[in-house]
Amino acid sequence: MNRVIKNYANISKVHIDLITKAYPEGFSDEDLKAFSMPNGKFLRCLEVRTLDTVYLFKIDEEMVEILEEATDSEFDIDIDGEEVE
Repeated sequence: MNRVIKNYANISKVHIDLITKAYPEGFSDEDLKAFSMPNGKFLRCLEVRTLDTVYLFKIDEEMVEILEEATDSEFDIDIDGEEVE
């Protein structure tokens, strides 16, 4: 199984469609997974699985903006201890 990490700089319409299909009602902090990085910081990701790939979409302010624009939705997600609206 392939494992792919995506961030706001390399997300496409196909990826947005995968997120929308996996989370038709939107997503919240409870849907995010946190991974510890070697530098001691945490990476917050939204996981989407397909038949052959596990995608981890890095959730940061830029990614939230892209998803909000693409889906005409608003996400209240806690990024680095601050709520993004």
